[in-house]
Amino acid sequence: DDAVELVWNVMTDYEHLTKPVPNLVQNEVVERYENGARLRQIGAAKIAPMITFRATTTLDVREWPNGLPQEMEADHLADDADSESVRNFDRVLPLQWDVFPRPYIIT
Repeated sequence: DDAVELVWNVMTDYEHLTKPVPNLVQNEVVERYENGARLRQIGAAKIAPMITFRATTTLDVREWPNGLPQEMEADHLADDADSESVRNFDRVLPLQWDVFPRPYIIT
């Protein structure tokens, strides 16, 4: 589908992410990988007149064009779980490197 390809191309054009992401004021490609990149980004949001909040992060982006491998998806609640159930579940979910709970993944 042309629309999916367009979105993919925009989101993987790491050198130009400041164009589609309005609060991203600086984006630097620190390193490129075969399936992604390491990015150093600065975001900013105006929270009151004359006050702008800025945050800096460095993140590794990995591309999974065919979807996240099953072993990288954490256990999760049913898609129709209520907010309280999700909060209770999240409190006990252990953080693991390269394992992503929903809704932080697209499957």
